[in-house]
Amino acid sequence: MGMFRTAVLTIDRSTVLPLMYEYDQGAQSFRSVGFVRVGSRMVPEISHSAADTTAGRDDFLVTVLLSLLIPERAAQKIVRKAQHEPT
Repeated sequence: MGMFRTAVLTIDRSTVLPLMYEYDQGAQSFRSVGFVRVGSRMVPEISHSAADTTAGRDDFLVTVLLSLLIPERAAQKIVRKAQHEPT
């Protein structure tokens, strides 16, 4: 398994999602750590196969937001403004 990372996603003026995830080099996929919850919506662990690149990471984050029923256009905008940090 890889190093844990965090993306801070600002969903709206009052909702911020600090998402912890990791990249598994063996499986070449991103994976959220545990459940992901925004408001009353909660989804189990989310995986997304992609290269460990900025584009791959952003695709993973959009996939996470789409699974929470956030419209694609809004999800892309949220991901563009996200803050990223290793933990």
